[in-house]
Amino acid sequence: MTARNPARKGKLTRQQVAVMRLSTRAGRQLAEEHPEIADDYRHGATHEHIAQAYRIAETYDLHSETNAMAVVRCALRELISEEERSEVANEHWQRHGQNIYEQGRGIHAQTPEQKAEARKAGGLRVYELGVGVCALTTEQKATAGRKGGKKGGRTVYERGLGIYALTPAQKLQASKKGAMGIGRMPWSDEEKKYFADLCNDPAYQHGPGTYRGSPDYETIVGELYRKFGIKRTVISLQHIRRKQKADSADCG
Repeated sequence: MTARNPARKGKLTRQQVAVMRLSTRAGRQLAEEHPEIADDYRHGATHEHIAQAYRIAETYDLHSETNAMAVVRCALRELISEEERSEVANEHWQRHGQNIYEQGRGIHAQTPEQKAEARKAGGLRVYELGVGVCALTTEQKATAGRKGGKKGGRTVYERGLGIYALTPAQKLQASKKGAMGIGRMPWSDEEKKYFADLCNDPAYQHGPGTYRGSPDYETIVGELYRKFGIKRTVISLQHIRRKQKADSADCG
């Protein structure tokens, strides 16, 4: 009898499931902390460029840039509709193709015979799978064609445009403005102090059990909403708590 392969027939391994869950949690946190990445993506920055610009792998303790880009994708799902993401992705592919053409790389470095063979094999495969251009509607194809000449995220990075032209203070301001634009209010100093006090209040800590003495974030969410009228998430509370503890350790 042959051994079962857990990765066969579309089944995910435990490690793959764990990575997906981590990416989802980190992606939601990234969307809450840096909603401006949506505009970066719209203006040409790729998943890779965003991951590098915001040091995603280091910030969320990830083991690879691949995982960092997965977090960016999850964050963009929180911030941009599926239809718009599809349109922006098509624009990115068009820009990427234009850059390859201008630099004489990839298929543009091949002989006419090699190009013909590659087009035949690639086009047939794309058609069979119904992906790429074969998955687009007539309207989407027309839109992608009109925008195909625009430069990509690499140009934005190299010329110091968009997010790369902002100072740290400007990035912070843009983050706050973007958060308010989608209903995610930044934390005030008063709210942060009150939150810290609640974390140290036994009335807002877990009782006997595994988490005894640790903050009861679900209860604290309700109290912060009662006092400030802002609905926070448990993930955002945990993030602020980690930052407060880190700042406290640095001061110590």
